[in-house]
Amino acid sequence: YYRMKSGVVQPTYPKGYFGYSGTYIDLPNGNAAATGGIAQFAILPGPSTVQGGVADEGGANQVEASDMSQEDYRRAAYAAYFQDDWRVTQRLTVNLGVRWEDFPMPVDHHGFMANFIPATATSPAQFLVDNRAASVPLSPSFLANLSTDGIGLVYSSNHALTTVSPFNFAPRVGLAYQLMPRLVVRAAYGIFYDGVFNNGDGYNLGNNYPFEYTLNYTPPSGSAIIAPNNAIGLTSNGLSNVPLSPASLNASGISLVAMQYHWKIPYVQSSNFSVQYELSNNQSFTATFITTGGRHLNTEATTNQPTELLPPTASSTNYVAYPQFALGSPDELANGTSNYYGAEGTYEHRLAQGLTVLANYTWSQSRTDASDTLFLNGVSYRAPMVTGFGLKGDYSYAPSDIRNGTHIATTYALPFGQGRRFLSEGRVLNAIVGGWMTSGILTLQSGIPVTVTCSITTGARSGCDALKVPGVGLYTGAHTVAHWANAAAFANPGVVLTAGQSDFSPLGGSPMQLVSPRFHRSDISIGKQWATSETTALKFRGDFFNFTNTPNFAPPGNLDFGSAATFASITATRDSPNDPREIQLGVNFSFGLH
Repeated sequence: YYRMKSGVVQPTYPKGYFGYSGTYIDLPNGNAAATGGIAQFAILPGPSTVQGGVADEGGANQVEASDMSQEDYRRAAYAAYFQDDWRVTQRLTVNLGVRWEDFPMPVDHHGFMANFIPATATSPAQFLVDNRAASVPLSPSFLANLSTDGIGLVYSSNHALTTVSPFNFAPRVGLAYQLMPRLVVRAAYGIFYDGVFNNGDGYNLGNNYPFEYTLNYTPPSGSAIIAPNNAIGLTSNGLSNVPLSPASLNASGISLVAMQYHWKIPYVQSSNFSVQYELSNNQSFTATFITTGGRHLNTEATTNQPTELLPPTASSTNYVAYPQFALGSPDELANGTSNYYGAEGTYEHRLAQGLTVLANYTWSQSRTDASDTLFLNGVSYRAPMVTGFGLKGDYSYAPSDIRNGTHIATTYALPFGQGRRFLSEGRVLNAIVGGWMTSGILTLQSGIPVTVTCSITTGARSGCDALKVPGVGLYTGAHTVAHWANAAAFANPGVVLTAGQSDFSPLGGSPMQLVSPRFHRSDISIGKQWATSETTALKFRGDFFNFTNTPNFAPPGNLDFGSAATFASITATRDSPNDPREIQLGVNFSFGLH
């Protein structure tokens, strides 16, 4: 049993936002220059001397302010497991087990949560509010917008505002079989669950109105100020005249944060099969095949989107279910999928004659349609609510897919000094050349996938991934830092011609068409210890990070293939500013008492 708590305070404009565009000091209905905002900020408000000018020049022409709401989530979790090792024969050992886990959904300690449940074929849309917050006032415009869009307001006694099954059973099985004296075969399978707790600010249900929101004030016309007598807009007044109450909100166009009501606990099924051969008493080689499949993964999608393809010039508001509210509001779902396949070869040289080596090569492939804003994994959905395409239409290589990876780690005690092979006699000589140790890690990895989007808009409220031109190499005449990929290898599809067309070709081809530059890095260390007495020692250590000073370039930017001259240019490194070689030297004196 364990209990988790998470507090978040992150209002959008905690100290207010005051915007000065230059409108108040420009000609009436003119096109204010960007530099005019400085003058607008500096002058004292007063009647305009220009015919048709604003009543009081100066002050801000946009003010935004957010309330201050404390998100305070709590959740318990329960688990129990049984496990047993069974030695069936001298050569065969079986590990059996099962784990049960219950992950109740998080609840705000004060009831400051709301959840938007879109309509389905069998139930109407609802806006759920924790009934402990029933006294929090709602604005008349919000209630009117709910009514206009057919959304029912429900104060719920289910404080989590979602439901989830407590019956999550995860079997585990493993076996090891000694096929020959030097050859061992191993296999394993298991299911692993994990519950949802903090989705990230913006997707938590505590981010919903009436608990977190932003008030936005702008002039009613080009020749008016925000409020009479500049009650709102002057820095001298600050936010003293801004009513930071949910009852004062103009709710037109606000977001309704949604989370799947009948939640599914995400889980992973994992299996592996390996063969290990003992090359000698201190050397072995292992070949392994691994598969992992994720189901019901957290997916940060959006709701209130068109459910059909629309021409680029179409008004999306006419094709969404809730036009009074923001299009593309956050929607937390549990329907993501991932699949991983990997083959590994590992060589291990256990400590002998001062040397240890662990070398590994992995070939793998990872695909997914899950997107998690908390980890910014980069999956972008083109038509998330379009029937027949949806989230599954963007199932492709995972943004973290690394096809080839080699890692080598070594430690070596140099063969000099007392107890070593060479120069083992003499205290002075041993103090100089004896006791030195070196270690290092070498990492060689292929690049990660990169998506090239279309250079034109092919549909309203839908995305588009560029097509690959047949017969044209992706990296022909390129593959440099200034020009990583060939712009001529990409093309745009046709645009959507009619609303609701069944031809999805305007969405383009498959994502993740390119691979970013490879990652190479070598870190080494060298050190020595001097025993100054029976209980004290002096140690020296030198660490060299990125020893070869090799730049590891970031994925290319400027992926607009319509601008061939600058297409796919690389302007940064992957670990900036920590990429250059770093040298760290240290001396340590240790002591102890008998």
